[in-house]
Amino acid sequence: MHRARALAQLSICLRGQIPAKADWPDILHLANESLITSELFPPLMKDDDVRRELPEEVRVFLAEVHRRNHARNANLFDTLRQAIAALNAFDIEPVLLKGCGVWAADISAGGGPSGDRMLSDLDLLVRRSDGRKAVEALVRAGFPVLEDHEAEDYHEVAVLGRTQDAGGIDLHHRAPAPLGIPVIDNLHAHCRAIEFAGLKARLPRPELQILIVSLHDQIHGGNFWMGGFSLRHLIDIAKLTKGAEPIDWSFLIGACPTGFVRNVVETQILAAQRIAGANVSEAVLKCASGPRRNISG
Repeated sequence: MHRARALAQLSICLRGQIPAKADWPDILHLANESLITSELFPPLMKDDDVRRELPEEVRVFLAEVHRRNHARNANLFDTLRQAIAALNAFDIEPVLLKGCGVWAADISAGGGPSGDRMLSDLDLLVRRSDGRKAVEALVRAGFPVLEDHEAEDYHEVAVLGRTQDAGGIDLHHRAPAPLGIPVIDNLHAHCRAIEFAGLKARLPRPELQILIVSLHDQIHGGNFWMGGFSLRHLIDIAKLTKGAEPIDWSFLIGACPTGFVRNVVETQILAAQRIAGANVSEAVLKCASGPRRNISG
């Protein structure tokens, strides 16, 4: 597979267009590998001319993946609803993180789960003081503990899951990002209350969702040093920049305490703009495309 060409053509598809001389086997191989095949269906179906230009076998394949992911997301929606209900019963309002947060924001805006975003698991965050109580609440609700990290210096308290669920629950007591970033260390102060299927949860402001996923990918996942990225998360960032809540770019960049953290975030934002079509302010793009800052500044 010619990866650079496949990525360039996949990026065009994400914008709802069909690339010239599209290499569909390579495009779909990369999309499958990146778990974003279901994300291709909506943009390529919006325009009648684009839809007619799609090869029939590609259209049928994308439609089937989207249909199956819709069924999987319905299962995850029910899992998330039951988990939040169990936590609410113990007076805990979980913060919805990463893909779960982006997905839940769409759902809370109206309607049920779509077949667009594929989730690996459900990321929920509770206060450190509520960690053990949250695990107890979920266990009582029938979610067995698969991994217990309470005794470790780790961002997860535990991983829980049932055999009938399409994905497990990653229960966090801090965001999956480096310590020492004030807005993330004090994440609850920057979340808004939302109603999720009649239950109570909290959602970080979109700037913090971008910050957390950028730090998770680039630092926690090591992509900053390897030149990599998660296509799913670049698409998430693009969706956040096009959501109902406008992005306060000054707040996002100001939340980065060092030049190194700013470099990390700007690298992710630039990739989201170039690959996934994120709406990014010209000032941020200019900084991101310019010389890198001293990592200690």
